[in-house]
Amino acid sequence: MNFQLSKKLLLDRRVPLWTKGLAVGIGFAVFGFVTLLELPFEAFLAAVLPFLGIAGDVALEGAEGVAIPLGVAWALLPYLSPHEVVEAIRKEMASIPPEKPVIEVPVEKVR
Repeated sequence: MNFQLSKKLLLDRRVPLWTKGLAVGIGFAVFGFVTLLELPFEAFLAAVLPFLGIAGDVALEGAEGVAIPLGVAWALLPYLSPHEVVEAIRKEMASIPPEKPVIEVPVEKVR
């Protein structure tokens, strides 16, 4: 997984907003599924060690609530983004000029 590529895709304006939202939405769905799987263990820990269980749960849930959706979004973004944009960013990262310009700017002659 290339974190630099995913970060550039997340910040790039050529990637549609719905693609970024879909990746983060899938990340939140995975987070919800992981939370449901942890529920029996958290209930047991809260029953055995109430104060430690609650403090640990709050700290871990907060970290998981950020790390899991972003991690899943970063993993999926290169596959959900338009292929042309991904290839252009890969070439930019490798310092290879694209074959044809991504954005065509009309060139005017200066007198």
